[in-house]
Amino acid sequence: MTEAALAHGDKVVATLRKPEMLESLQAKYPADKLLVTKLDVTKPDDIESAFAKAKEAFGRVDVVFNNAAWSVFGEIEGTPDNQAHAMFEVRINNEL
Repeated sequence: MTEAALAHGDKVVATLRKPEMLESLQAKYPADKLLVTKLDVTKPDDIESAFAKAKEAFGRVDVVFNNAAWSVFGEIEGTPDNQAHAMFEVRINNEL
């Protein structure tokens, strides 16, 4: 999605737990088009920081595309409650 938006000419804030994974992409685009920053969506402080960096870099946030997820494999009835809750609670903080 990041590459598609950049190819379209959009400005992008790419967030991930390991920002170094996008070093090659970051080398292709100037800082006024692409900001790569660390974000773990299970940590509210990371979410706030990412939005603050985005607003500082580009002035506003128009669209949020969140594909953060993880899964548990096995029978649904055998999934421990804490793992099921954690899986569904991976989300963007709606207050931002």
